[in-house]
Amino acid sequence: MDTKVQVLETNILHADGALLWLDATSGDPDDPETLAPVREPLAVTLSTYPRDLRWRAKPGQLVLWRRPAGPPAASIVDGVASEAERARPALTPYRVAGTAADPAGRFNPLAFDLDITGDAGQPLLLYRSPVGAMVPAGNTVTGGVLVGRLVFEQTGDPALDGTPARWARLRLDVTLVPADGDNPAQVRAFVAQADAHGDFRLLLSRLPALPDGVPSYTASLSATAPTGAAPEAPPAAGFAAMRLGSTRAPFALAAALALDLVPGGVARLDSAARTHLAVAPA
Repeated sequence: MDTKVQVLETNILHADGALLWLDATSGDPDDPETLAPVREPLAVTLSTYPRDLRWRAKPGQLVLWRRPAGPPAASIVDGVASEAERARPALTPYRVAGTAADPAGRFNPLAFDLDITGDAGQPLLLYRSPVGAMVPAGNTVTGGVLVGRLVFEQTGDPALDGTPARWARLRLDVTLVPADGDNPAQVRAFVAQADAHGDFRLLLSRLPALPDGVPSYTASLSATAPTGAAPEAPPAAGFAAMRLGSTRAPFALAAALALDLVPGGVARLDSAARTHLAVAPA
């Protein structure tokens, strides 16, 4: 026998959107849809937001909404709400700023400052820390790992030279198949972020084995970084293009570092005659 449910009232509450936490290192950095959500609990602190803002942490996201204007009864409709009554009202964009941090230290902290516009979700990228990019004992990363420490050098600012390039972001573009007369090159990108000490671990887990007869892949490493960043967390903006110091003599700074990659193992990147990878503003 069918049971008819009588709806006495409908409580209408619209979310304004959600901040989606994504692992920047888990897929194609140019396609957010390939990135895995960060489902580990994050400590989120909002520093700028409307006084009537409400939020709720869920796995992989932070859902945001504003307290309805007027008395609580204004958001309640007698019986079943019609489609028109359920329609989302026009949203006036508002600003939200703050930080997200992983208490377990698997991801570097993230600072954000953005406008909430009513979109379903706004992706925010978190980068694995060197600890979070460690390979468990007994496991291997088929493509290998690049490690190093980024230090400012030859910047023209004595106070900046010798300090770590905190929170610098690295991008490695690996040419899997060179271009030929009819086809463009097939390139796969990998990203990483240095921690507060300038240390980084760049996982190449999506790098395939070398084809037969090919001794190595060619790759290009580039970086962006803030200058004078605090060790507590990266800034929300201000990342500028950097030059990197060559790994072979004679030492020189260039916008991109050319590398020959052989998949497997751990390789350290140091500039020529140095125990770090030199960085300077472009």
